[in-house]
Amino acid sequence: MKLAFFGRHGSFNYTHIGGTNSLVRRLSTELINRWNFQIDYIIYGNSCDNEVTHFPGLRSKYYQRLDRALESLKDYDHIVAIYFPPNDLPAYLYYRTKQLRKNHFSKLHQTWPDSTVIRKLMFTINRVISINSNSFAVSPRLVQSIKKWSHRAELLWPPVPSNYFVNPSQKSVSNKTRVTFIGRIDVGKGVLETIDIFNALADRPEIELAFYGMYWESDPKAVQLHQQLLEQTNFNYVPINFAEYSSHIEKMVQSVLRDTDIFIQPYRKLSSTIDTPLLILEAMASLCAVITKPYGNIPYVYGKSPCLIDDPHLCEKATELILSANEWLPSERKRIELQNDKLKFDVSSVAEQFVKSINF
Repeated sequence: MKLAFFGRHGSFNYTHIGGTNSLVRRLSTELINRWNFQIDYIIYGNSCDNEVTHFPGLRSKYYQRLDRALESLKDYDHIVAIYFPPNDLPAYLYYRTKQLRKNHFSKLHQTWPDSTVIRKLMFTINRVISINSNSFAVSPRLVQSIKKWSHRAELLWPPVPSNYFVNPSQKSVSNKTRVTFIGRIDVGKGVLETIDIFNALADRPEIELAFYGMYWESDPKAVQLHQQLLEQTNFNYVPINFAEYSSHIEKMVQSVLRDTDIFIQPYRKLSSTIDTPLLILEAMASLCAVITKPYGNIPYVYGKSPCLIDDPHLCEKATELILSANEWLPSERKRIELQNDKLKFDVSSVAEQFVKSINF
């Protein structure tokens, strides 16, 4: 099958780090390796037309103009739309009207906007034109919202490779409680809360802290926080280049999570990430306890746990929980292992669900 993932520049990229980028890249790799798919990333809005082969079976095809990108879609059996700005939607919908008998079209819904108006607009767009395949969504609440206008809505967990998954005996042992943050330097991701928690724990010899941060150079606030993190000496800070995905970084994240007891990600709002945060799933696969907030479907994904903190005194509550980790961490790991088996978000299971859905 020839499959295209399609969207505007900035919505996804093979070489970038982040939830949508990792979701599409991992799913593509599995589809190529197991089912011999031919997959192209069709990305418009670029500075020039270009084509890059990442490995046999996977290319990125870059276009300056939307019309040229749309014209290229006629060569594919199935197109999965990622994101378009509102002013580009009419052209895409018009093209889809002409091609419904030739191509199958899907939409991948990844985010839950804060604005009720924007959410309603997002979920009603596809009423304009009949879709001829399944829509996919990364969280149960997105699926339920899509089903209000279409019965063809499938849950597609952000996939996690098999080598992230461990059992309790495979977790490394330390005489310290190892607490880690990994993620984009973004206030919406709870970076300021994480810094407060880390500073509160900095003088505790039984705690080991590590902060791995990605930042956009175009974001002044992120650059400012990055500089402050470089200058502070309370805990270990490791900057990661957002635009430099590599197998080395993938292995580094796997290693860090395997050597982490408690992963911290206290989101201020889930709209700052995909609606089921991939890093939470990766941490769960690595049997890390995850301190976060019970927003969206996180309680369903992570399960019932004292690590889900909905309290105005988050810093104090999280600090107390971390300091008492020896009392609850072993049982929490066993619970997370059962939760992982229930959800089945490993890349093999996710890819099988995707193939089953597009071959309806």
